[in-house]
Amino acid sequence: MKLSTLRPWLFPTVLLAGAVVGVLVLWPRNVKPPRMDESELRPAPPVPAAPVTEADRLEVRNRHGEFAFERRAEGWTLIRPFTARANHKLLVQLQERLGKLEFGVVVSREPKSQEQEKVAGKLAVEVRLGKGSQMLWHVFLGKSSDFTLFRVADSNEIWQVKGALRQQFVREAAAWLEPQLMSGPVDQIRAVSYLLPDRSVLARFALQKPGAPTLAEGGVVRVFDPSRVTRSLARMSALRLQRIETDPAKMKERMRVLAGGLEVEYASGRAQRFLIGAAEGSDTPVLVEERADAAGEFRAPQHLSVVHTHLLRGVLFSRPLDLESHLLFSTPEESVVALRGQCEGFTYELERDERKNFVVKTSSEPFALARSSLEGFFRMFVGDLLTAAAILLPQEVPTGFEATPGSDFVELDTVLDGKKGTVRLTWGKITAIDASGYRNHFVTVSTRPGVVFQVVEKKIIPICRTKLTWQLKAVDAETLPVPGGFVQ
Repeated sequence: MKLSTLRPWLFPTVLLAGAVVGVLVLWPRNVKPPRMDESELRPAPPVPAAPVTEADRLEVRNRHGEFAFERRAEGWTLIRPFTARANHKLLVQLQERLGKLEFGVVVSREPKSQEQEKVAGKLAVEVRLGKGSQMLWHVFLGKSSDFTLFRVADSNEIWQVKGALRQQFVREAAAWLEPQLMSGPVDQIRAVSYLLPDRSVLARFALQKPGAPTLAEGGVVRVFDPSRVTRSLARMSALRLQRIETDPAKMKERMRVLAGGLEVEYASGRAQRFLIGAAEGSDTPVLVEERADAAGEFRAPQHLSVVHTHLLRGVLFSRPLDLESHLLFSTPEESVVALRGQCEGFTYELERDERKNFVVKTSSEPFALARSSLEGFFRMFVGDLLTAAAILLPQEVPTGFEATPGSDFVELDTVLDGKKGTVRLTWGKITAIDASGYRNHFVTVSTRPGVVFQVVEKKIIPICRTKLTWQLKAVDAETLPVPGGFVQ
């Protein structure tokens, strides 16, 4: 090809080649943000004046206000804006994080960028950590999309710090407090008193060892069930703070009506009093008063705790009946020598023969007694399964549902430790389905006169026996009649 022919294409070709080389050489390839370990790109990171684990003072300012904490013998305590037990575990964790910061690079040294990056001004989170009169660390925390921004007071350097540290310090007052209302473990409780709405003592219990309360006051409780107290304390220890109220007028109004309360005394001599107000929907106010030792007096708190109402179920007792055993009756099968009953118009009487087996003595309809049916019947008594949902006074039973002389019943003749006895359980008509989805019977027991037990239907069905439920279906070999009786 002649030079004259190539000349028009020469300049565009050179220009294009130069552009390609420029793109290859100058275009950034694999560009990444600075890494946390690129120390050659940054100055030495700031360090606190001393190990922050030695700090005994902490001050935090965030959008919710200013909070000051002090480490005491019993742990971290909130001292401003009011005095209360702080979440010790949380503060220790934050303290440790401040001592193990992972610094990235300096993103700015311009004072005018500090408010924009929220490391100065009202939107900054300010943290002061001290030991005695010495300031260990005074910093401001801002935020970016990937890192916490960090500036030491009296410095213009804004650093990247790994992790969402700032958000750990943006908390309202309730979030700084110990969420568990009970300050000590249950196994350290040595006494508990249950209070009525007028603050008088319903009953007092001593706990010399965990899980074994003994009645110290309140002799009107006839059949005391220690597990009622044990469960009450376990539920109390599980209560968690949801929010607080610090306005004195609102605190007084919310505690105007009490549902009751309890006092617990620990082995150390410390004590707490929990006064529980009337529930307002899903929330219930609890005023927690504390006493440092046995010789001291209870101190009223500067805030009111609010907890979820449903968590308080089973915590309070308002009358002696609440402390009684909900077990209607229990006995070993071998102690029963005869039993009789009535269920849905069917009557029967069973007794033991010379081989100690139960046989039918009389019945309103003939039937072949199945051993498996007896096992199901006695399982309710041997396994302590025949329990009530509530204990009532006779006058509290709805009209038409009380047990009468003509009601269905079970009666057992027993010989236990050489002593003969007879126990009769009688139940009235079944109720309609209640709000919890249950149907109930109101049951009386001859060994517990003066009270009525509210028992859910599913616990009465196994002991209310008819011809069909005493025997199995004919397809089962044990119910097939044989000469002299039936197959055992």
